[in-house]
Amino acid sequence: MIRTGTHPEVPARIASMGVLHAFAGDDHGWHLLAVAERLSRVAGRPVQRIGLSATVGNPDVLLAWLSCGEDGDVVGQPGPPAGGEVMLDHVDSLESAATVLSRVHRGEKRLVFCDSRSKVERLGALLRTAGVRTFVSHSSLGIDERRRSEEAFASGDDCVIVATCTLEPGIDVGDLDRVIQIDAPSSVSSFLQRIGRTGRRSGSTRNCLFLATSESAFLQAAGVIRLWGGWVELVEPPPDPLHLLAHQVMALILQERGLARGDWRGWLGRVFAGIHDQHACSVVDHLLESGIIADDGGILGMEPRGDRETGRRNFMDLMAAFTTPLLLSVRFGAAEIGQVDPTSLQRGEGEGEGATLLLASRSWRVIAVDWTRRLVSVEPSGEVGRSRWMGGARSLDFALCRAMERARWAMRFRPSCPSRATPAWSRCTRGMRSARECPEFRARWGYPEAKGAPAWHNAKSPLSRMPSSPSCWPILMPRRRSIRTACSTS
Repeated sequence: MIRTGTHPEVPARIASMGVLHAFAGDDHGWHLLAVAERLSRVAGRPVQRIGLSATVGNPDVLLAWLSCGEDGDVVGQPGPPAGGEVMLDHVDSLESAATVLSRVHRGEKRLVFCDSRSKVERLGALLRTAGVRTFVSHSSLGIDERRRSEEAFASGDDCVIVATCTLEPGIDVGDLDRVIQIDAPSSVSSFLQRIGRTGRRSGSTRNCLFLATSESAFLQAAGVIRLWGGWVELVEPPPDPLHLLAHQVMALILQERGLARGDWRGWLGRVFAGIHDQHACSVVDHLLESGIIADDGGILGMEPRGDRETGRRNFMDLMAAFTTPLLLSVRFGAAEIGQVDPTSLQRGEGEGEGATLLLASRSWRVIAVDWTRRLVSVEPSGEVGRSRWMGGARSLDFALCRAMERARWAMRFRPSCPSRATPAWSRCTRGMRSARECPEFRARWGYPEAKGAPAWHNAKSPLSRMPSSPSCWPILMPRRRSIRTACSTS
């Protein structure tokens, strides 16, 4: 927890900012910081800011950023706790992952994370087909639909909820028994948030099972596990947010119904203190030259062009630092099920007049589309549906990329593993192939279908805990026919 100081003689109001690591590293953080600074000016008194996060690698830097250079404290443990049970397994596809999930940890509450909304919907539908009581949760579900799913899961026992990062923060879904990750998160911070959902009951242990559906996901998960317990990403606010300075100057002009040209510094000077004065003046000059704002005797005001470009929906574009893609609201009667991308309405081969959508892990046939109101009317369908959403690429930290490379070489040259001179072993590790692609490897290490093969060696040794940082060992599991990496930390 990061806590800023207050003036000792002035009672303070508090602004609490949860999951600080999630927005401090991009435009959202600068926008929120500017709004908090404007609130302090309107209130006429300091506002104490409390930033909450359990997965920050540089809390002192974020404290200086959040407090705008004022006094503050870092409260609590500066680093994330280590420990827990983690297992990494390779499966062929999402269908294979659904089969595994339907057979393991029965009778327990399982939270399954996926890296996309489409994958959440597909896996939810597959689990329901397999007879597993399943709920789904992601940002494109209707609010009522998400609430029903989360409440039903929280009160249930033998069930699964499949979710994106929407359930990564501390949303209450009851006591969890297991966390399962399909493929791999893009950061150690996300992994720590997710594994932290377990182990909260007395006598329980934090745990996570990785099910990688591709070679690249397997390698990324191995990299995350190697860094787990000793490292977490640094959160660094983007330097020189000039576009957000322009954004906030226009917002202040509307708020004050006209703003003296240099008065923005009294409102936002502490937030944007890192921007050189010449660059800040260039931003205001550009707004004037572009005809977005006007200078009338030293008072800045909005021009007609600025009203046209930012005035839609009561200047909603100035209320947030980001835009959302076009989504269509899907309704069954008067109930909103969720939102989908317009590309979801493209009909596939063999479909009838209307496309079949997959939303809330159920199939819906499109019966009408109102493009003006952005509404899609649907009815239940027995066909297999699909839905699409547009998403951005996720970058990986340099340290994670290096850990992935080290994991690859460790699995290839671990002395306790089969000889690296064995052609089958070299071929398997080099391509991260499933073990069933290497018949010589199966025969040597005792797969059941290899007649006369030696018995499988005792697996307790590679699974034992080490007194140092997390370690990974590739283990061939005879009954599961896959390469599995067992990882543990002290």
